[in-house]
Amino acid sequence: MKALPRIEIGHGAALWILHGYGGSGASLSDLARRLSDTRRCVLPDLPGHGDAAARILAGDYDFLQCVDEVAHSIAAHEQAPVDLFGYSMGARIALALALRHPALVRRLCLLGARAGIADPAARAARCQADRQWIELLQREGIEAFAAAWLAQPLFATLSAAQRAHEQHARRRQDPAALARAMAVLGLAAQPPLQDQLATLEPPTLLLCGRLDIGFHAATESLAQAIPDARTLWIAAAGHAAHLESPETVAQGLVDFLLDHPRPASAPSLFSLERAP
Repeated sequence: MKALPRIEIGHGAALWILHGYGGSGASLSDLARRLSDTRRCVLPDLPGHGDAAARILAGDYDFLQCVDEVAHSIAAHEQAPVDLFGYSMGARIALALALRHPALVRRLCLLGARAGIADPAARAARCQADRQWIELLQREGIEAFAAAWLAQPLFATLSAAQRAHEQHARRRQDPAALARAMAVLGLAAQPPLQDQLATLEPPTLLLCGRLDIGFHAATESLAQAIPDARTLWIAAAGHAAHLESPETVAQGLVDFLLDHPRPASAPSLFSLERAP
């Protein structure tokens, strides 16, 4: 398996940063630059996105295969466990990776995360909604899709400049790969992780914008279920808090990563064979 394409910014201990749906490693480069004095930030393009677009087009590709592909890239590139940050879709992948490959992750930071949808009816409704996004993308193309995606209430708090930044990132995507990414990496496709959260090993920081109302309950539920979790609420920010309040998010990450060393009993080397 070939490692995912990635960019690196900064020097120091490794911090892998996983982008959201429709983004790329480069779309989180501003956050990485804010951390670059003390962190070597590694920003991969996730399958279906950027230079990794074609990886997701195989017929049997699924969410856990994506998780394993990111894990393989970490193991192939690093000599010790890494700190791991994920935003939105990237947060869901990061959470699954920390559960599935615990020896790879030193500390975990999640912005706008969910553990999946356990209720069958809610899951079916979300699956239908995801299919509508796929159909829009296939029918009207990337430009119309990007505009409609960012018109969701989820992104209502973005400024015009921030919205333009996000729309530019999505315009550069391959439409077929992005449609496939929705089908296999969307919330409806993610196996529910709620029953596994009590086993999560690394210290975890949960970040959520105070204005990201739809994610409040999910963040609080994660905080209650994860054994070693801390929550950071970002004032005056919505879902994309790393764009709206970048200094607060960056400082929150720095403070957490300094204050939460991995327990001495944690493995110093790691192997993909630890995956259940």
